[in-house]
Amino acid sequence: MGSCTFIILQTVVVFFWMAVNLFAFCEHWDPCPFILLNLLFSTQAAYAAPIIMMAQNSRGARDRIQAKDDYTTNLQAKKEI
Repeated sequence: MGSCTFIILQTVVVFFWMAVNLFAFCEHWDPCPFILLNLLFSTQAAYAAPIIMMAQNSRGARDRIQAKDDYTTNLQAKKEI
């Protein structure tokens, strides 16, 4: 979700959605305040937030392991000196 490809693709889809609803000759399925588009964004945010938090927790766990390894290495180096 954080890739440039996703952001560009989402931007294109949103602009297309808005253009079709504003300038379409057919019936508008999402009136001007774009209620359905807002609902889609809310749903996306509801799924994105836990994924982002899991990624941050995973990164935090890796950082703690790395810090512990660094501490152990520093202790060993201190003993050698």
